[in-house]
Order: sequence, then C-alpha cells, then structure tokens
Amino acid sequence: MYLFERYPTGLTPEQRAITHAGITTMGAAFHHRSVSPADLALLAAETDAVPVGSVPFVRAWAAQQGLETRLARQWPGCYPPALYKHLRRSVWSASLDEARALLCDRPLFVKPALFSDIKAFTGQIVSGTEPAEIMCQPSDMRVWCATPATWVAEFRVYVTHDQIVGCARYDDGEADVASPDLVTVRNMIADFPGGPAGYGLDVGVTPDGETTLIEVNDGWALGFYAGCDHDAYRTLLDARWAEVRDGSLRLESYLANGPLPRPTPNTGAAKAGERIVTNPASVRVHKPAVNRQSPHADGKVH
Repeated sequence: MYLFERYPTGLTPEQRAITHAGITTMGAAFHHRSVSPADLALLAAETDAVPVGSVPFVRAWAAQQGLETRLARQWPGCYPPALYKHLRRSVWSASLDEARALLCDRPLFVKPALFSDIKAFTGQIVSGTEPAEIMCQPSDMRVWCATPATWVAEFRVYVTHDQIVGCARYDDGEADVASPDLVTVRNMIADFPGGPAGYGLDVGVTPDGETTLIEVNDGWALGFYAGCDHDAYRTLLDARWAEVRDGSLRLESYLANGPLPRPTPNTGAAKAGERIVTNPASVRVHKPAVNRQSPHADGKVH
C-alpha cells in the first residue's frame, strides 16, 4: 500500500505518477490512502506501506515505524566522497560561522550538511546579507559550502539497482540545449557501487558541454519529474523502502571505508571500479518545453 500525504490542492506529481503506475501495472492490487500527518498514528499497523509526500511527512512515517535512525545511517549525503571527482567544483563542509567568514570575500552556495538539518533552510547562493532563515541558525551548524557553478541545463537521472531508469530535465532554462552525456553518468554510477537501491543523480551540462554532478538525492522521498516512466519511479521507491526496512544497506561504512558489495542481487550492474562505456542510446532524455523550477534554486531537498 502507498500512503499519500493529503494536500488541499490534490495529488502531487509524485502521487499522480504512483497512481498512474499502480492502476496501469498492478490493477486491483493497487491500494493507496491519503492522510494528513496527524493521522499517521492511526495507520501504524501498515508496516509495509510506502509513504509518498514531503520530506517531513516521510520522516514522520519513518519515525513512527522506528526507521528514522536507519534512514539517517543509510543517507548518502548530497556529495558522497566516491563521487567528489565528478563535481568539477570546490565543495566542502564547514560550520556556519566558518562559512560566514568566507562570505566577506565571495559568494557561496550554502546548504545544511546533516540529515537532522535537511529542512533547516533552503540551499542557496549567499552574497552579502544573509537571508533571515540562515541568520537564525546556530553558528556551529554544519553546512555544505560550494563555489557557485553555472549549468545551461540540469537533469535528474533516476537510478535503480545501479541502472538508469529515467532522465528528465527540471530547470527552466532554454529548451534547445545539449543533453547530459550518459556515458559520464554511467561512470558516476560505476564509481558509487555501494549506493542505495534507488536514488537520483542530479547532473548539469556546463556552458562548455561537460556533464558534471550537482548532487545526489536519496530515493526514500525522491521528487518526480516528467520524463521518468511512472512505473520505473514506483519501482525505485519500492526498492529503496524495501532496503530501508530490511536494514541491508550500511552506507555509513561505505562512506568511511570504501565500497561495500550490494547485499542484494544486481544483474547487469557495474562492478566496483568499472568504467562503463556502453551505448547510451537506449536511455530517453526528456526535455519538456516548460520545466519545473530547479530544486537547487528553490531548496527542494529530494
């Protein structure tokens, strides 16, 4: 069953995708319920439900099920060390006070670094006066800092069991620009063999045509963009939540000690260190004429 967070405006794009996939591929076996966060306690017995809603809603469901600590342990963070080389820009962790000291000399992209602070404030470029939502944060708060970068287009690549299952543009820039180099994206996946069963790689195309990593988004509350197949999106969420429930992923060890083998079968996935150079033509890149705003501008976390 799928637990939808209830919104007064109706279903979100994620919930519509799940509903379409469920009706199309599962038929009568598809079930969902729309609930408010206050009603989650009434559904505590639905231990196999997959929550679909905002990050606070999903975390509330995980906490009720005793899974939030596991989510935190398994969270890959936005910039896993194994993928640093694909960032092609300077990214580092600092205290908010340390970031403030640097802001005297240059603008910085700043966003919360810890799982517990995911929604503390919107990740954004700060130059000069701090926005109120950052100014009120504790000075020792850990944040990610990055040199501002320019991409002519931004894409989310959906990954399930190390396989690309969808790719969609989400920024609102020019429609006629280059697509991401999927060979480069597959190399990113190959460099992250111990990653979650389902996650998103946000990648950007630079003005000189290079494909670089923007950030990684874990799959437990991953946003849907038009272009990813509905059932592929549903399957990604299912795979990630199955992994959360069985506790098989030990990502904190991966981050500290290098790649761990995936505990579940992974047919066709890249081996650790393998550089994939297969033909990317089988992956359709969706580039809508009108795009949703970039999550790296509006602070959408997943």
